Amino acid sequence: MTFKEALEKMKLGYTVKRPHWAGYWQLDTKNEVLNMHTKDGKVIEIRETDRLLYTLENIRTPLLDTVMGLVTNLGGEAVFIAAAIIVFWCLSKSCGYYMMTVGFAGTIINQFLKLWFRIPRPWVKDPNFTIVESARAEATGYSFPSGHTANSMCGYGSLTREKTLKRFRWLFWVLPVLIGFSRLYVGVHTIQDVVVSLVLGVATVLLMDRLSERLERTPG
Repeated sequence: MTFKEALEKMKLGYTVKRPHWAGYWQLDTKNEVLNMHTKDGKVIEIRETDRLLYTLENIRTPLLDTVMGLVTNLGGEAVFIAAAIIVFWCLSKSCGYYMMTVGFAGTIINQFLKLWFRIPRPWVKDPNFTIVESARAEATGYSFPSGHTANSMCGYGSLTREKTLKRFRWLFWVLPVLIGFSRLYVGVHTIQDVVVSLVLGVATVLLMDRLSERLERTPG
């Protein structure tokens, strides 16, 4: 059954469940909103932003799981270190040093906040919530803020100051946002975790950029 066919059935008053949906969907024609009936008996309006994780859980597909798994891995520490080494050897040693410095600064800030707030992961707070299992291995420690999101914003964002990469600046800003969304999709972070991490990442990049410029202007 395609989504269009499912929607037509819901318009006729049927409760529908496609094979990969975690729960049943029903169209509330009076309020013009889709309701999701979850496996634990809850009814959630798809427009509720605080239920975003449950919405994403219900629309997962094997293909999207694979794609989002690949995207989320781009924010991992191993990929960041590999990217920094490539930049160091193939592009510019100073750019490589700077990328690693900003990335490590972001990691320190992120880990400090994790230990300070100690907010558990979504599936720990709600045992009925499921995640994409391929993401579980790297989803260790506390939830807030998102390490993958912050690391990618700091790491890739630091490359925006490199003049030889000017044409790719848009990608260095968009990629962390996509990684942040992938963390929501796989279910290992909340929207608050991701948004705060993006803000912290941008702030770290801008702060380190100002600091770097000041050091470059300092005589000797």
